[in-house]
Amino acid sequence: MLLSLFESSGYRAFTAELDRHDVDWERLIVLALEHGVAERLCEAVVSVGEGCVSADIVAGAHVFLDDRRNLNRRLVEAFQGIFTTLEGHGISTIAFKGPALASSAYGDPLARHFRDLDFLVKREDFSRCLAVLAELGYADDATLSPRQYREFCDYNGEVLLFGPAGAIEPHWAFAPRTLAIEFDYNDLWLRSRMVDILGCEIRVLCPEDELLAICVHGCKERWVKLKWIADVSAFLARHDSLDWDEMVKRSARMGVARMLRIGLMLAAQLTRGRSPLPEHLRCWLDRDLVARELALEAMGGLAAQHAPASVFDLNAFHWRMRERVWDRMNYAWRTITQPQSRHFEAMDIPDVFFPLYIPLKVVHDYFALPAWLMLKRLRRGVGRFHESR
Repeated sequence: MLLSLFESSGYRAFTAELDRHDVDWERLIVLALEHGVAERLCEAVVSVGEGCVSADIVAGAHVFLDDRRNLNRRLVEAFQGIFTTLEGHGISTIAFKGPALASSAYGDPLARHFRDLDFLVKREDFSRCLAVLAELGYADDATLSPRQYREFCDYNGEVLLFGPAGAIEPHWAFAPRTLAIEFDYNDLWLRSRMVDILGCEIRVLCPEDELLAICVHGCKERWVKLKWIADVSAFLARHDSLDWDEMVKRSARMGVARMLRIGLMLAAQLTRGRSPLPEHLRCWLDRDLVARELALEAMGGLAAQHAPASVFDLNAFHWRMRERVWDRMNYAWRTITQPQSRHFEAMDIPDVFFPLYIPLKVVHDYFALPAWLMLKRLRRGVGRFHESR
């Protein structure tokens, strides 16, 4: 039912679904919220009106849209103040996802739900950025030593902070170090541009870099939410003059060409082939059979109810989304050897002996933990055997 929201303009497919099925509205609303497309569902309900939907559902859709837009407006205004303060301290920022993506993909910075503010700063400015944000009242709940905290930020490429406006995520990278995705951030900054978002000039990614970033993010999360596919589809519909040749070269140079292919294939599947791609790019997509398999896997898994896999654990999707052998090896090595917060909490090793966390992580994750889980299953099996007797 949710997929019909994206199949044709004017919500004709959605209206046809309403005519054919007795809709479980409670279930549909829960799914829309889980997949981050509740705004799209409410827009469709308002569009088709009371001729197809009950008056209570239409009224509820109006209230939801009004409340969400008012909340988004308050968040954007608070975020503008954060950007202005950072710029005043000589710390440049690039907004991405959130209101920046809503503006570029949907033409309205309030049209897409976002819970936090994501923005990029230069790696050399990251520590100063955290200090300025702390003065503004933004902090996390980490209880780590200085070395542990540096390592935590290093492999995440970001940190989640909470403060007066809610949650914000300053990044110096688009993906965790464990995924071994290496953007050329110096060139990315040179290509960035200023745009007006609700009366405030904010630096954003150039369109080609933004599309690459949202495809990388979707692959990082294994496309388990419909909103990430919808973002790619909406972005393509609003940008018909992308420099595809340069983007293909850039993605191949950084080793993310397959991730771009997967995002474009998913957008085409979502809109039943209406993705506005040039013919030569379609041939480029068709050459990668692994990307097509992963796109079909992701689309087929949208309805599955499962706990999301950690991006810091070895994952078959993350392994196969890399087209270069070296990137795969790098991903596996970093994921296996990179200590995480749970390892810092399990044992407090003095910073001078910090490298000991690497063997601790390997022993804990790949020997002790599997053995403990196996023992737990055996005990459970023995218990059931005795009960059956």
